[in-house]
Parts: sequence; C-alpha cells; structure tokens
Amino acid sequence: MTMTHAESQRRYRETHPEYAERHREEQRRYREAHPERWQDIHRASRAKNRDAANAYIGKYNKEHPERRTAHHAVSNGVRHGTLLRGPCEICGGELVEGHHDDYGKPLDVRWLCPLHHSQLHRALKGAGDE
Repeated sequence: MTMTHAESQRRYRETHPEYAERHREEQRRYREAHPERWQDIHRASRAKNRDAANAYIGKYNKEHPERRTAHHAVSNGVRHGTLLRGPCEICGGELVEGHHDDYGKPLDVRWLCPLHHSQLHRALKGAGDE
C-alpha cells in the first residue's frame, strides 16, 4: 500500500517532534506578519472543510459549555452596548479580543490584541494552566 503525501508528512511529524515545533513556529510568524492573507487562507479552508469544522466546534462546545456561555455573554454584551471594548491592555491596539481569566465571571474580560492574546495563551499553556 502506498502512502499519500499528507500521510507521509504526518508520519514524519510524529517521528520528528522538533520538526513539528519548528513548523508551528514558522506558521505563527507568518500569521503575525500577514494577518490578512492568513485570514483568506483560513476562510478558504473552513469553507472547504465546513462539515469537519462544524463537528469540531460542536465537540468543543459540548466539552466546554461554560466557555461557550461566557463567549456568548461577551458577544451579546458588546452587541447590546452593555459591554464596551477597550484597547489592548498591553499595547493599546484597537483591534481586540476578550480574554476570560475565569469563565465563571463571563463579563469580566481582559481586552487584548490577537498577538498579545495568543502570547498569553501560549504562556498559560506552557505553565499548565490551560
């Protein structure tokens, strides 16, 4: 049985974790340097794999109902004007995302730009808090 190129790549990544880490780092740098292009790639991939993406989101929502509730509360609060977006608390950037330190307090969010939000999550994941 012959392997497809994707299977071959997957097997190589599994047996060479240093490659996988380097590849993730290169992807992260590209995403940060070319956010508009990355969004186009992400949208095209999501449209192509809509069923799989919806299944993943459904699974995530079932596994983390408190997160889903908190995300909806923030979205509704911003839409209705009861919660105002602030600038990124680190750099002052205007394009921000809400970060929950405690999902039990759904409207208590920290406003962070995508770069600082992803850096915070990487630090939390490294510390084992996520």
